[in-house]
Order: sequence, then C-alpha cells, then structure tokens
Amino acid sequence: MKQINILDLFSGIGGFSLAAQRAGFEINKHYFSEIDKYAESIYRKQFPDAIRLGDITKIGNDLEKIDIITGRFPCQAFSIAGKRRGFEDTRGTLFFEIERLARFYRPKYMVLENVKGLFSHEKGNTIRIILDKLRGLDYTIQLLLLNTKDFGIPQNRERLFFICNLRGQFRPEISDIRSRKTEIDEKRNGKSFHAGCISTKNASGQCNFDGGSTLFAIPVKNNKGKLEKTDNAICIDSNYYKGIDNHGQRTCILLSDSGQGRKRELRNISPPLRAHDGCGHDNYTFENSIIRRLTPIECERLQDYPDNWTKYGKADNSIKVPISDTQRYKCCGNSITVKVAEEIFKSIYKVLIN
Repeated sequence: MKQINILDLFSGIGGFSLAAQRAGFEINKHYFSEIDKYAESIYRKQFPDAIRLGDITKIGNDLEKIDIITGRFPCQAFSIAGKRRGFEDTRGTLFFEIERLARFYRPKYMVLENVKGLFSHEKGNTIRIILDKLRGLDYTIQLLLLNTKDFGIPQNRERLFFICNLRGQFRPEISDIRSRKTEIDEKRNGKSFHAGCISTKNASGQCNFDGGSTLFAIPVKNNKGKLEKTDNAICIDSNYYKGIDNHGQRTCILLSDSGQGRKRELRNISPPLRAHDGCGHDNYTFENSIIRRLTPIECERLQDYPDNWTKYGKADNSIKVPISDTQRYKCCGNSITVKVAEEIFKSIYKVLIN
C-alpha cells in the first residue's frame, strides 16, 4: 500500500479521498478545505484524522509536503445551468487558489474536476486559461470527459477531469478509462440498480425502499395529443395517474409544491443529481406504481458512497450530529461520483508503485 500526503480542496463530503483509499492509497497526512458546514461536518465524521483548513484562501505555506492535490473547484460559474460568468464570478476565481497552492507545494499529481460546460465557456477561452496556468507550473495535463453511467452506476452525469503530473513524474495511463463504455450492472455489490431501483432487494426479488415523500402526477398526452387515462392507469388520488406513452416508457408531469408542472420520463438511468437540492426534488422512481422522491441513501448510491455516508456529521465536541435530508441531498448533488475518481487514482497508483 502506497502512503501519500493529500490536500483535498473544495472537499465536499470526501469523494476524492474515499476514491484514493479504494484505489489502494494509505493517506498519511490528510488535509482538507471546505466552507459548507454540513459537508465539513460529514467529512470530519468519515475522516476523523483529517486536518481541516477551512477557507482555501486562508491556507498558507506551513503544511507538510503534499503528494497529491484534489479538488472540484466551484462549477456554478461555468455551468450551463448558471449564468456562465466564469472568471467574472468570484467563485470562478477560486481556481487561482489551486494555482497558488500548486505553485508552492508542487505536488506530484493533481486530480481536478469540473462541469462539461467548461469546454465551451467563452468559446473555449476559459479552459485555455486554466490549461495555460497548469502548464506554466510544469504540469502535463490529460483531459477526460467521463460519464458516471459508463462505470456501472445508473446516473447520466458527465464531468471533466484534469489529470496532472509534474514534469519528471510518470504519466498515468488512462487509455482504458478514456475508452470505457460499460453497460449498467444489474446487481452491483448486492444492490439492484436496474429499472429505476437503486435499493436492496427483498426475499421476493422486489425492491426495498427507504421511505421518502411522494410526488404527484397528472395524466399526460401521448404523441396523438390525447390524455392517457386507460384501464392500466392507476388512480392513487384525484391528482395522480400513471401514464404510459407509446414507447413503453412511463411518463409523467410532476407537480412541485408551487403547482408548476414539469415533464419527466422515467428511465433506467437517472439524470444528473442537481447541486441545488441534490436529488430529492428532481429525481424520482416508481414504487408500486407510485412516483416518489429518491431517498438520501439512493442518492448516495448514485454517487457510489456507502449507505448513510451523509446521515451524520461530527460537531466540535465530537458528538455525532444528524444531517437533515435537505442537506444530504445537497451534499450528494455537489459531490463527485466516487467510482469514476477511483479509476483515475488506480492509474496513478500503478505508476507510483512501479
């Protein structure tokens, strides 16, 4: 097992550090930087020996030697879902804090993550600036656009990864990762992920669900413009029907609390978990023909975390603190998918032990 000192920036709930451990690394000195109090609390619970540094702008030059820097620098400034202001946004300028720390500590490797929209932001000028800055620090960069669904996890989540090695360090071999296009494994670690079920199965082969609130739906129109209210529609109450379109996909209009209708299709692969509320409001599944929100545990599984990873945090007095479902959803939506990062760390591990 290879020992490393890691600096985990914008650490969230610890996806990069968990991925490094799964890849075979033993973390010796473990530093992390996060300002969201809920995510930080979860991180401290899961990595009790990690040294919290707080705000990245306050990190100085007094840390021990760093082998690997990780970080998913704030993506809202570059995201298609946002205003795409990039470096005009103060969140966008936080990339330069990574540059500052990398310049001083000169880690052998860095693994950074951001949204796919970074490719096209400002007609490619933003990513050009980032690459120029990293190369100016004597790093070789390999870019990967990876989708969670290609790693056996039913979430359609595309993210951009920067795999950086300092000049003179061995370059990780990523060809197997780049070409990866796997099918969804229906039974992964004893959990069923197919047909919208991301919970364990009971003795009868049916999904066990962890609770969660029910969303309501109204009848939808088929491709001929007619409402689907047939014999196979199940009426749960006056506001709920199951609709079946001509392609065999269950299709519904979900009603939010404000009564606004949003059309969604229930498919085998979840849409990407949203950062603003994780997945509680925008992701759902069928349970006995009832549409309901995914539970926090199911969101954790969609990001490849162990069950209840986000259930508790750690307070300053070392007391275990329950985390609300709202914050659990948000923390999951803001996280990386652990399995994807694990494969990247495996490629780094191979070159470090050879």
